[in-house]
Amino acid sequence: FMNTMKLRVEASDAYFYPDAFVTCAETDRNNGDAKHSAVFIAEILSPSTSAFDRGRKFEHYRKLPDLREYLLVDTERMAADLFRKDATGHWVLY
Repeated sequence: FMNTMKLRVEASDAYFYPDAFVTCAETDRNNGDAKHSAVFIAEILSPSTSAFDRGRKFEHYRKLPDLREYLLVDTERMAADLFRKDATGHWVLY
C-alpha cells in the first residue's frame, strides 16, 4: 500500500500513513479503511520528518507484532537503512 492507506498501531492507539507498506494478513484483506498487520514498512525521509521517522515513529512501529523490516530512504544522503528483526526479536541495522 502507498501513503493513502492508514496503518493502525493498536498498542499505541495511533494511526500512521507510511510511504509504503506490505501486509500479508487475511484480516487486512477485507479491512478497507486501515490495515493492522504490516510486515514491511518504508519511509522516505525529509529534513522535516527524519528525526521523527527514525525515533518516535519507529518506536510505535516496533509494537506491531508482525513487523519484520523497516526501511528508511534518505534522499539527502542518497542512502538507505534497513532495520530487520532477528530471530531473537532484536532490531538489526543493515
